[in-house]
Amino acid sequence: MPTNTLIHSNASYADYQESLVGNRLMTFMVAIELFAYLAETLLSPYFFLKLMKVNLLHTNLRVILCNMPILFVVMSFHRFHFLVEYLIIHVFGNETYASLSFERCLVIRFFYDWTICVLAFAIPMFTLERILATWKPEKYERTSSPKMGFAVTCFLYVASLGYATAFFVVDLFYREPWFDTVGRLFCSVLYTRPTAFFCLAWSCFGAYFCCIPILIGLYKYNRNKVYQYGQQQLNVRYQYSENLAAIRSLFSSISCYGFALVVQVINVFIQFVEKNNSSSVLEHFQKVWFLEQLFNIILAFYMLVHCGTFFVSYAPMNRLFWKDFGWIRVQRWSRVNDSADNDAENRRVRQQTETYFAQINSQWK
Repeated sequence: MPTNTLIHSNASYADYQESLVGNRLMTFMVAIELFAYLAETLLSPYFFLKLMKVNLLHTNLRVILCNMPILFVVMSFHRFHFLVEYLIIHVFGNETYASLSFERCLVIRFFYDWTICVLAFAIPMFTLERILATWKPEKYERTSSPKMGFAVTCFLYVASLGYATAFFVVDLFYREPWFDTVGRLFCSVLYTRPTAFFCLAWSCFGAYFCCIPILIGLYKYNRNKVYQYGQQQLNVRYQYSENLAAIRSLFSSISCYGFALVVQVINVFIQFVEKNNSSSVLEHFQKVWFLEQLFNIILAFYMLVHCGTFFVSYAPMNRLFWKDFGWIRVQRWSRVNDSADNDAENRRVRQQTETYFAQINSQWK
C-alpha cells in the first residue's frame, strides 16, 4: 500500500466515520454477524458436550471435531469486540472509543489469527483421518487411542501460533503511518500485509479444493462397500456405514466453508490488485469492506451450519438433541415422522440381526 497517498488528517477520518454512519447496509451486516455469533456462543458448548457422549465416532475424529466449537468461541470474543465497537462509535455516536490504539487491536487480532489458521486446515485434517478410517477400517476401529488426533491437532496449534506471532511482531515493529489513524479498525492482516495474506489465502484455497474430490471419492467408496457387505461380514459393513455417516454429516458445513473461502479469495484478489489504484487508504478500504464483511458473516454462520447438520443428519446426535428439546416438536409432525423413523430403524435392525445370526450358524456348521 503506497505511503505517499495515506491520509493522516482528522478531518478525513471524520468524513470516513460519517460515511459509515450513513451506510445502512454495513450496519445491517454488522447486526447479522453479531446475532450469528451470539447464537453460536450458546450452541458451541452444547455441541461440544453432546459430541463427547457419542461413542460411535472414533476417538481421533471426536478430537478433531471437538476443536471446532473451541475455535469459534475464541473467535467470537474477537469479533464481539469489533462489532460492538462499531455499533458504539458509528451507530450510537459515542466517540469515547475513538482514540483506542492500534496496539490493542493487534493483541486482540492475535487470538483470531491463531484460531482461524487452525480452522483453515480443519478440512484437510478431517480428510486425512477419514482416509485412515477407510483404508483399513477394522484395524483402525480397534485402535481406540486418540494419539493421532491429538498429535495432528497440537501440530496445527503450534504452527498457527507461530503464524500469529510472526505477523503480530512484524506489524508491531514495522509500522505504516496509517496504522495510527485508521489502523485500530483495520488491523487485519488482509490490510496490513496484503501480499502475505494473498499467499496464505491461496494456500488454504488450494488445500480445500484438493480435499473435495478426495472426500467425494471416499464417500462413494464407503457407500459401495456398504452395499457389497450388505448380507455378509456385518462388522466390516458397520465400519463402512459409520465412515459414510460421518462424511455425509459434514458435507453441508464443508460447502459453507468453501463458499466463505471463495468470497475471501475474491476479496484478497481485489485487495491485491486495487491497492495501488486508490487515492487514499480510506478510499481503498471502502472498496473492499463489503466482501470482507460478507466473509465474516458466512464464517459466523459456518459453525451454526456445522452443528445443525450434525444434529439433523447424524442419528446419535439427533437422538441426543431431541432428548433435550423434544418438547418443541409439533405433536402431529412428531408422531408421523417418529413412526416412519421407527419402521425404518426396525427394518434395519432386523436385517442386521438376521445377517449376524446367519454368520454364526455358518461358522458352527
